[in-house]
Order: sequence, then C-alpha cells, then structure tokens
Amino acid sequence: MQIQRAIPVILEQCDDLQQTVIAYTAAKNIASPICFNNGDKPLSQHALQTAVYEQIRNTGITAQLACSVCRSVGAAYVTKEKQLKKNERKRKKQKNPKPAPSKQAIQFNAQTGLFLIGDRGRDASFTKDGKLSISTINGRQKLTYRIPEPFQDSFTSAVSIDSLTVTTRYGKLTGKLTITLDVPEPHGKHPVGVDLNETNLIVAVDSEGREFIYNGIPLKARNKRTRQVRKRLQSKLGSLKAQGGDTRSVRRCLKRLGEKQSNRTRNECHIAAKRLTDWAGEDAILVLEDLHLEPVSSKDYRYKKSTRRRLNSFPYKKLRESIESRCEVLGARVELVNPAYTSQRCNRCGDLGERNRHKFSCECGYSAHSDVNAAKNIRDKFVVLRCDGVQSIIPEA
Repeated sequence: MQIQRAIPVILEQCDDLQQTVIAYTAAKNIASPICFNNGDKPLSQHALQTAVYEQIRNTGITAQLACSVCRSVGAAYVTKEKQLKKNERKRKKQKNPKPAPSKQAIQFNAQTGLFLIGDRGRDASFTKDGKLSISTINGRQKLTYRIPEPFQDSFTSAVSIDSLTVTTRYGKLTGKLTITLDVPEPHGKHPVGVDLNETNLIVAVDSEGREFIYNGIPLKARNKRTRQVRKRLQSKLGSLKAQGGDTRSVRRCLKRLGEKQSNRTRNECHIAAKRLTDWAGEDAILVLEDLHLEPVSSKDYRYKKSTRRRLNSFPYKKLRESIESRCEVLGARVELVNPAYTSQRCNRCGDLGERNRHKFSCECGYSAHSDVNAAKNIRDKFVVLRCDGVQSIIPEA
C-alpha cells in the first residue's frame, strides 16, 4: 500500500527563489477572481488555464509554473466548495442559523510556491551531487538542502518525490516535500482500548490488562501561561488602539505566541502518538471512540466561559489524526466504536457507576481510574463487535 506524506526540508537562502515565490503568489491572485466566476460554479483547471495563461506568463514565471498556478487555484476552490456544503448542512440542523456568508474570491496572502518533481513536472529535481536544482524567474538554480534527521529514513525510502512547496516567511525560505511511501497493509490481532482526554492525553489498556498513560498536564500548564500572557497583551492592544497609538509590535507578539502554542500542541500530539504505538506493538489494533467534537460557540450559554475555553483548547482532532497517521505508516489497524456510555458504565458489571473526576466507583465494589475504566470499555466494545455479538445494555442482558 502506498501513502503520501509531507516532510520538511531546510533550503539555502536564495534571492531568485524568493522572488519566484512572490511572483507565484501574485499570479495566483491574478487567477483567483477569474476562477471565482462571479460566484457561479468555479472554472475548471483547463478553462482557467485557457483564460489566464498569458497574464500569468507576464509575471515572469515559467510555463510549467504557470500551469501549477492554475492547478493550485483550482484545487483551492474545490476545497472551498466542499467546506461551504459542509457548513450549509450544519446550518440546516441549527435552530437559529446565522445567514450564509456572501461568496467572495479567495485572496492568497501567504507567499507560497508549488514546484513539481519527477514524472509530474520539471520544476525541480535532486541531482546526484546532493543539490536541489530548481526553476526560478532568473533561470535554473542549484541550491544546497538538508533533511532533518527524524525524516531522513522516509526520504531515502520514498518510492517517489512528488512536489516541493516553498514558503517565504519573515524573509526566510522553508520547504516541504511531498513524498510517496510504500507501507505494509493494515494488520493487527490484539485490541487496545484508547481513551483521549484533557488531563491525560492518552490512556490505553491492552488485551492483557497493561496500562499506558501519557500525562497532558505539562502541555495544559504551558498553554495556560501563554493564554495569560496573550490576555495581558490583548488588554494592552485595546488601550493603545483607544489612544491612537501604533500597535504593530503588540500584534506581532500576539501572532508569534499563537504560532508557538499551536506548534507546541502539534508536537506534543506527535510525541504522544509515537509513544503509544511503540508501547502497543506491531500486532495491536488501536480502538478509538468515534467522536465528532465541534468548537463550542461563545454564545453557547450552556457552558460558562472557562468551560468553553477548556473544551476548545482540547486538541482531540490533532491527537486523533496523529495516531491515525502514525498507524498508517507502521501498517497498524485503527478501529472506531460508538462512544456512548464508555466513561459511565462499570467494566465489571456493566451497570452505571459514579464518576468523580479521575475516580470511578460502582455499587458492585469495583473502583478504578475513570480513564482506565473508559479505555477498558472501549476495548471490550470492539471485542463484542468483532465477535458479531449484541452489545449488552444492562447487566441482566
């Protein structure tokens, strides 16, 4: 089985490449209003290329990059149409839905360029002398590059290298390689129940009763400190705006703190997923809850402000995606079960117990960590489904 992954690459700083990325972004903004088609059905890639090819070539980029611009803009509008349909379905389910936002053409602000490699294009290639040959507005350039150590095995074992995405941020070039990997087919024998939480990011119990707990309190504490600093800066920002002062430095600091918090959370999710898969082993089947958590609106008065902030800061989606991505590379299986009553039922008798924060107790005399009890219930639900049995609803059943 083959899958695609994106790995980082550290590029040599090159003014010609930086100008090419800027011209590429300008070309996308030229093609975007035409692809928008006045709010009707967006133009296809072929129709867009026919309409704007000459204008894009006038920006100075090569013919191959001009075709990539049309491909990038068309893909962005396809993704946008899917998101609009998804939002419309959600809006229909709401009791008091907000009016649908007016359609607007996409504005590309990030300075990003897509360079195709291999059979898909001739924008860039890796030479035998360890250089990156890449097309720029001033001709072909050979640059030095470096793959970070954790991704070198993936780079060397890649079946093909598909594309290179170059981004200009703060005057520096960063790159991401899209590669195709050959991975084993999903397999597994022993089920492992996995419960994802706020305090303990991951709690898992395997078929032999072994327990795995990944503590999420350090991440929670660091994010809380960052949130407090951002709160003070936002108060300062409001005061400066009221006085008519310059707020550029405060806004830059707020943006930098937000990026650090996002990167910290994503990195912690990757580390937790790796440690879970290393602990579970090759023959494990990781069983997760089939949850679909939506962000809690600030106008949802069922929860107080602190609860809304806590629920929105829980990185459930990132954590689940990290686990699924890690298992996909290793060839491990991931299964989903119904999350109903997994944290409320007793794993011994099946009756509803009493949960007090991290302590679970039942009238039958069973007591355990509440997250461990939930992980056992998730594991046992999958065992019942795999045996084609009917799930018990009450102990008598």
